Amino acid sequence: MITEKNLDRLYIKINNKWVALPEWSNYFINLGKTFHSNLSPNIFARMVLTLPSRDYAGVFTGAGTILSMLSSELDEKVINDHFEDIKNQKVGTSVIYRKKDRIYRGIFSGKESVGGEERLKITIQNTSTGSSRSLTELLNRKQALSVQIAENKDYKLPQNPQGKEVKQSPFLKLGFAGYDISRLLTLSQSNFYYIGRKKRVMEEAVETEIAVLDPATREYIASNLNELLRIKDFVGEQESYQCTLIPSSSKDHSFGSLSPSTFTIFDGATSYLRWAEQLKNTHWILILDRTEVQFQNALFHLQEEYLLSSKQQKQLNIETDIPMGVEMMYWEVAQE
Repeated sequence: MITEKNLDRLYIKINNKWVALPEWSNYFINLGKTFHSNLSPNIFARMVLTLPSRDYAGVFTGAGTILSMLSSELDEKVINDHFEDIKNQKVGTSVIYRKKDRIYRGIFSGKESVGGEERLKITIQNTSTGSSRSLTELLNRKQALSVQIAENKDYKLPQNPQGKEVKQSPFLKLGFAGYDISRLLTLSQSNFYYIGRKKRVMEEAVETEIAVLDPATREYIASNLNELLRIKDFVGEQESYQCTLIPSSSKDHSFGSLSPSTFTIFDGATSYLRWAEQLKNTHWILILDRTEVQFQNALFHLQEEYLLSSKQQKQLNIETDIPMGVEMMYWEVAQE
């Protein structure tokens, strides 16, 4: 199991040989965990990292935040906003419904009151056959998190729904057994936004192999960081997601309701300069490379943000020593 003191059980392949991840990667994972676990209501956290190279810093930090999230309680605003979003859809809207170890396609069939509590009606079987089977699920607010609006709207209900089996990967099951991994596979929500170059993020989060070592068989179980990050662009439509990627070159994006725990990872100066204003009401992790063309420009805007805000500078206590060449600053801004 991967813990704060056992992160060296993650491995990366170099020259066709598995070697333990370097210590600096452990620092970023622990940094992400500490950042997320310290988020508080009524403030927006601001964390800025300046590095000689930002390679992989964003995805490892993001993985750490997910591990912290899996150890924390669900945000009530997220639960309520998601319920209201589904409830306000048109009857007949195509949805994806995750129940235990299976995924079903279905439709939103309206709402119903059960014991004075409002429930969502999700239908997964065609009723024209006259079947007496239970066809509709009545879901409370927390259960509704297992429902996701489908992107493919052209869908007809089956007469005998089988669903698709959800298999927990050996990588997650072995390496992260102490975390509520089922939450990753069941609930879809944008816990955070990742702003960066899509090609770069894909290379680091998807194409780079990461492994855990099975102590029983001494075999390496390979996967990638996106097993934790669950970036929406890099998973199938019926798979759960935790992160929305916004390419730094994009000019517009429609943001949903932002919860008090929503945060943004700005991977690079351009990402920050282009998107900070639209995401000012989220917590920030800003990763700057000192060799970037826009590095000084980003620092100038950050200085303005820091000087003009009602802030409190704080210290994050990270168990792993800060790597050479890395500088970190953290402060909190009062929510207006």
